[in-house]
Amino acid sequence: MSNELLRKLKVQFRVVGTDEWMEQSILRIRPRFDVTLRDLQPNTPYEYRCILEDLSGNQLITDWEIL
Repeated sequence: MSNELLRKLKVQFRVVGTDEWMEQSILRIRPRFDVTLRDLQPNTPYEYRCILEDLSGNQLITDWEIL
């Protein structure tokens, strides 16, 4: 999946050990882009994953990572 075919990107994230998920979406993907996660607490571990969707609706979901 290349970014020329991407239609949507979602980043889901939460404080490690909590149940409340937050989400940041980008609907207009360009060849180069950044995702800014808002309302993060300093010195707090977060876990996140990215969900990429192409023009055909296919999704690529990354494994959970710790920030």
